[in-house]
Amino acid sequence: MAYPLARRSQAYEQWLRFCREGVTQGVRDCIKASWLRCREHGLDPKAGSSAVSVSLPVGSTERTPQSVKQLVASHYQAIESRVAIPFTFLFIDAEHTIRHMYGNEKILDRFSDHSVRQGKSVYEKFSGTNAPALSLIEKKPVVVSAEEHFFKDFHWARCLALPVLDHQQNVAGSLCMTTDVEYQWTIGKLSEYLCGLAHSLGFHLFIEEKARRLEIQEFYFRSTFERADQVMLLVNQCGDIMALNWAAQRLLGLLPSMAFSKNVRELIQIPQEDRSLSCLTRSPEFVKLRARANNKAIFSMDTIPITGPASENVAFILRLVPEKSYKALHGSLTSPPGSSFGHVVATAPKTVELLYKAKRAAKTSSSVLIEGETGTGKELLAQAIHYE
Repeated sequence: MAYPLARRSQAYEQWLRFCREGVTQGVRDCIKASWLRCREHGLDPKAGSSAVSVSLPVGSTERTPQSVKQLVASHYQAIESRVAIPFTFLFIDAEHTIRHMYGNEKILDRFSDHSVRQGKSVYEKFSGTNAPALSLIEKKPVVVSAEEHFFKDFHWARCLALPVLDHQQNVAGSLCMTTDVEYQWTIGKLSEYLCGLAHSLGFHLFIEEKARRLEIQEFYFRSTFERADQVMLLVNQCGDIMALNWAAQRLLGLLPSMAFSKNVRELIQIPQEDRSLSCLTRSPEFVKLRARANNKAIFSMDTIPITGPASENVAFILRLVPEKSYKALHGSLTSPPGSSFGHVVATAPKTVELLYKAKRAAKTSSSVLIEGETGTGKELLAQAIHYE
């Protein structure tokens, strides 16, 4: 489609002099620097941007979030109802790729005629001097008007671009408003609207990225937690069960719907139950299950804290390993000194007989009364019976 040529203004004479002689006298500093970079890239300002072959990285045409499209459309409609000029919004990401275009159909057609469309790059080495690329480079609002564009294909346009900042003030992209050069004085009056949209886009992009990361974290947690061979439970600070994997469901004989109403202390005999779970993170504890026909099975329980933004413990993962498996992995149980019969050394016949009776008693549910004078090892024997 043929369009009328831009008038021969002073800016046009500067652009023409640069094309012929490389002279940049009178050209704005940011435009001058961009023109020189474009020349270093080997671009021909008269050839047109459509002559440049653009090879975009894999995934560069990723779908723009629907919330961003709706936000751009709503701002466009609000501005259009107030001003009678044709204009278009372009949203460009931090990688200089056009993610979304919305606005006046005639301007969109002119862009399309010169290969400017969603998924294309606005890098200077591809598209020459342009407002969105400069706003990303300079990290500030930039206006590029008429012949300040490196390629003559865009001498009809006046563009105002603002960097879109995330919550940490990092540049997340650029928002560009483009109109015909004959409306160049009007577009400046719309900068306030453009600033508002840029701030809103920054917030929306932050929310989208946060949601994406949470989704990945949730998927990672579920894939590792659910598929773990070891028994694992997720509990809150009070010990209330929030989740349990398949191995825990089999061991405890509970469905998730049944477990969510329980506290972990109802299912596991935790030593010194008045202690908070934070105290159990220092070393493994050896515990028994309450709800089992043979509740003498011993497990090593690791308590893994999950910390919040202020480094406080907000939840815990409890990992149970059968005693035999723990011994195979770690050699021996880190139980208190003298807590099993293996720690009791005896050579006298009466003491050996006493240990034999104590071992038999430990295998029953009967109460055991231990009598003896101070220093004869009553506490050591009681710990051995309890541990057995």
